[in-house]
Amino acid sequence: MTLTLEEKAVLIDAYEPIVYYHPQEKFPPINPATFMRASAMWCNKPPRHRLESWGNCAHDPEETAFPRAPLIPLGQLKLTPEEHGIDGGIWIGNQPTGDGFYRYLADNEEAGLFLQRGDWTGRGPNDVQPPDPGDLMFAGIAAEPSPFGANMVHVWADVRDQDTAPLVPQSTTAALPPGIANVMQIHYPRGYWMITYHYFYAYHEERLIDCEIDSEWARARIDEEPMHVLPHGTYEGEWQAVTVLVPNPGAPPQQGSPTHVPPGPESPLNIDPEDMPQPDQIGLSRRARGVLANFVGRTAQPEDLTFMVTRSFVGTDVARIDRHAKVFVARGTHNMYFEAGQQTAPKLDNALPYQVDIPDICEDYDSVIDEWQGWIQTIDQTRFRFRKGREVSVGLNKIFMGIAVGGIIGGLFGFVTSVHEGVAQSRRTFDPPEWPQGPEEVDDEGPPVTPPEGQPNFGLVLAPAALVEAVEADLNVLGQTAQQVSSPEGEAAERVVIRDLQRQPWWQPDGQSPVGYEGRWGIVTERDPFDRRSGSKIPAFEAVFLNSLFLE
Repeated sequence: MTLTLEEKAVLIDAYEPIVYYHPQEKFPPINPATFMRASAMWCNKPPRHRLESWGNCAHDPEETAFPRAPLIPLGQLKLTPEEHGIDGGIWIGNQPTGDGFYRYLADNEEAGLFLQRGDWTGRGPNDVQPPDPGDLMFAGIAAEPSPFGANMVHVWADVRDQDTAPLVPQSTTAALPPGIANVMQIHYPRGYWMITYHYFYAYHEERLIDCEIDSEWARARIDEEPMHVLPHGTYEGEWQAVTVLVPNPGAPPQQGSPTHVPPGPESPLNIDPEDMPQPDQIGLSRRARGVLANFVGRTAQPEDLTFMVTRSFVGTDVARIDRHAKVFVARGTHNMYFEAGQQTAPKLDNALPYQVDIPDICEDYDSVIDEWQGWIQTIDQTRFRFRKGREVSVGLNKIFMGIAVGGIIGGLFGFVTSVHEGVAQSRRTFDPPEWPQGPEEVDDEGPPVTPPEGQPNFGLVLAPAALVEAVEADLNVLGQTAQQVSSPEGEAAERVVIRDLQRQPWWQPDGQSPVGYEGRWGIVTERDPFDRRSGSKIPAFEAVFLNSLFLE
């Protein structure tokens, strides 16, 4: 069955999570359409992190002076065809060449797209620095308060059922497992609903630990790339998500139907709100960090490092109010957790709930950094060579071997294991190099369980409109306080994801809608040897979620 807009709105309201933010969080979730309208759009050719490659993809890098012109200048990016041409406005669904190519939507190897709110365009090729967590004004975004205003908090929701779930967006490294539709039918014979709530943030703040800084400086020197004096993992335009999977209770069997045939799916409009079924599974997104990101920086993109941690909604492992899960967001990184308090920053290692044995490659990586000049002789997308011992050759087919068995996780884990085996043969005493030092570990700072005296537990608490009073009462019972409890902007029907070029062109394509914005959501920075501080595309959240159900 195809869900109607009214049915999707009912499901959004029935299962929207309650999201708790840190009291010092600077950036609430906003409408990506607002952010896109406030940005310029640029095109960049390989090599991606060279400012000479950025512009409208029609310039001669050797002849064009800085600053260059973007594809769409700031203030002229439009999201509806009615706005095209008015005061110089450019609709991103326009086809200027008339040959069927979507110049402002399609992202490929020859011409990548990214949005820009930060102002780096007049600094020249050697002065471009990534955004600094201590100087958020660099990106044209005030630190406090949010430039978009507290009344613009927004959450979109993509609602699917058993017929449309197999058509979710996918990526090269986040593809659905083969036979996923049949497997889901076995588990949910009466059908199911899958609701993914999208949270977009203007900014992601992240500190690097010591070995990450070491690895970045080593790689930058090897490749003779410019390097910022205070490396960090901060970037513009971040996406996070919560996915809720709900079994359809099934419609009453028709008179005379065979008893061995399960009833078909039921419309949520035919179910009393009090009788809506409880969710079965819930997934929270997090962006992986650590040396792994550095190793695969040349092959995997930033969006590929987003994963989902799932839990069963049955039992007591998920805090909730009725059918609405409580979700706690880490300050700055916006990684999402099932509990408040300090959390171990996610790295794709044994701390995650995957049946894969991953060594601590950060420790082994440090052991060879002081020999960086001879450590790596060749680095490209398909070959890594270490100073001593054997050569580790990694083809793209091996890195992405996980496509058939669950997307990025399997492929990256196999890749990391191979790298670790090569490094282990070069183990030696590590002497700290002459570059900036960082902390040994950086935790994700969730909302405090026990805040300082006189301080609240939470900043913003985002809840469905019908649940605001219940959330306030729940806080009172638990002896907790929040600076503000409010609901997202707009009615549920106004927040449904509709992949339609005429109405919501900013969503990436899926199996039903082949056209949509495929580019990055933040500036590309030149001093970014491992692609950590450049904007990300929208991760394939639903595909990663479905993969995670079968990996745990």
